[in-house]
Formats: sequence, structure tokens, C-alpha cells
Amino acid sequence: MLITATLILLVVFNLSLLSYVQGQQKEAERDQALATGFSRTLKGEIKNALTLSTTLKELVLASDGKVANFSTVAKYLLAENTAASNLQLAPKGKVTEIYPLKGNEAGKINLLTDPIRGPLCRYGISRQVTVTQGPIADCLADMEKYVFPEVSKD
Repeated sequence: MLITATLILLVVFNLSLLSYVQGQQKEAERDQALATGFSRTLKGEIKNALTLSTTLKELVLASDGKVANFSTVAKYLLAENTAASNLQLAPKGKVTEIYPLKGNEAGKINLLTDPIRGPLCRYGISRQVTVTQGPIADCLADMEKYVFPEVSKD
């Protein structure tokens, strides 16, 4: 009788341990799926931002540096992309055009001498590459909601 009771207790213990491990595994898989989804979303947003930069660069190069219809073009670019909330045109590092201007009036600055943006701008100029920068607080706030068990390298 004692042996039967012991065997029953061992079976119950093993089943509860197995159930616990499976629950932990499902939770880890859910967290991994959320992290992967967020990573793909962030990657897509960065790709969209680079597309915006490239489109603006091509527009400026095609019109010899003068963009008469910046607001119109920027309006349509922003309507198609959620990666940016505003676009700036900064010939020789000085922001001359911002769309939308409302709420961004303080953005008309000299990027090259700005203590925050200057180093990245000078880096882009010295290496002749397109750089993007901006607040990503919303993305980071979303990212902090999740626990990332391990980031894949693909």
C-alpha cells in the first residue's frame, strides 16, 4: 500500500513538473514571437526612413539643389511612410525647409554646429553616406515591454 501511494505521488509530481515546464516553454516562445515581430517592425521602419532619405536625396540632386515644391513632395512621402513624422531639407547643414512646419518651427537650425546632431552629420559628410537620426523613444518604450530571451543574428 505504501509503495502504491509513493508511486501515485511520484506520477502526480512528474505530471505537475511536466506541466510547469511546458507552461514556461510556451511563455518563452510567446516572448520570442513578440520580440521577432517587434524586430521586423523596427527593421521595416528603418528601411522606410532610408527610402525617404534616398528619395529626397534624388529629388534634390535632380533639381540642382533647389526644391520649389518641397512641402508637396514631403506631404506625399509622409503619407506613404510611417517611419518619419517630419522631413527636413538642410543644404550645407542648415535646415531651410521642414514639413510639416507647425510644431517643428524650432527645427530650423544649423545641423553641423548643433551639439547633439552635429557629430552624426559630420560623420555622414566625411564618409559620403546618408545618415538618419531622430527620436525613437516610442520604439524603445515598446521594446521595454518585452523580455528578449535571445536575439537571432538573421
